[in-house]
Amino acid sequence: MWNLFDFGADGRDEGGKHAQNQKGLVTFDRSMKKDAFYFYKAVWNGTDPFVHLCGSRYKERIEDVTEIKVYSNQPEVALYVDGVLADTQTGSTVFVFRVPIFGMHKIEAVSGACRDSMQVQKADAPNKDYSYDKKRDVVNWFDQKPVDPAFYSVGDKIADLRAHPQAAALLQKTRSNRQTVYYRQSESRGIDGKCQFSLPIMQLQS
Repeated sequence: MWNLFDFGADGRDEGGKHAQNQKGLVTFDRSMKKDAFYFYKAVWNGTDPFVHLCGSRYKERIEDVTEIKVYSNQPEVALYVDGVLADTQTGSTVFVFRVPIFGMHKIEAVSGACRDSMQVQKADAPNKDYSYDKKRDVVNWFDQKPVDPAFYSVGDKIADLRAHPQAAALLQKTRSNRQTVYYRQSESRGIDGKCQFSLPIMQLQS
């Protein structure tokens, strides 16, 4: 997992939202937990029983037999279609069902007292809103301008830092210090003027 929340990124233009990196498990405005959020919850949280139906926003489907995926931290999940038991599976984390669809259907996943439901509808043609019209290529911040060679950057290897006495000492300090350490952006470190590195604001804690 990289990011819990989507975040601002001016160079991004994907997923229908300009200037957002949408690789988070929760939307930028914190209003919706994505399907991936519940996958991690199913793996990591064994104390809060739940079932989660994936793909609830994919309502209009053109396939005759559609895939219904459920994430759960329970050992057994039952799937109901229009109130009728369609299948029951035992397993762990991910449960995948194949369901024929003909019109509008209510899909419900059940495990004990845990329930989740959604609707799917058979469509004659793909919904254009489900497709993304790419307007430009993704531009990463580290590709936009050259790195100042007077500073260590993400382009340097750990071995390069360890080869310089002052940089190596700072690395060792961050690894051995069990207290929280803060560094400020553009804070130059180095006595002889040859060793300077600019570190972003970050919190390091062992």
